Amino acid sequence: TFMKIIETCGTTTITQKQIEIINDNLIFALSDIKDGEEKKNKLYLKCLKLFVNSIGTRVGPLLQDIGTFVMNNLHVPKHRQRMQAAQILAIYSKSFVECDNKVVILHFYGVLQEFLGEDYPEVLAAVLEATNAILDVLKPSELDPPQIGRAS
Repeated sequence: TFMKIIETCGTTTITQKQIEIINDNLIFALSDIKDGEEKKNKLYLKCLKLFVNSIGTRVGPLLQDIGTFVMNNLHVPKHRQRMQAAQILAIYSKSFVECDNKVVILHFYGVLQEFLGEDYPEVLAAVLEATNAILDVLKPSELDPPQIGRAS
């Protein structure tokens, strides 16, 4: 229903405060999903992606909080939280660049390199998805290759 409303009515009349509330509620709903609820996770991610894409650069004021949320959740023991943090990063990566926060995305690119040895396949898949989303919005010349296995 949420997706139909966004597709039908759009988001041009939504105020900044409403954007903040909807965004926070979608992320909270994602955080509340338990193991085994993969269909629900995909649906909520799809809703969040549609919402973020439809509001465009108006998500800018929320990006600092999103970045903090993602960073905090990438470094927790629970694999589901790490997976969702990477999935959320994949959704917002384009917004970070469009809102002139390219430095943050470059930092996340480096952080994600640390997760390429992730034990849980679903977390690794989310990390690769987030890495791919970052590569889609940045030029190769902007990226530093990972420092794995190099002698200093």
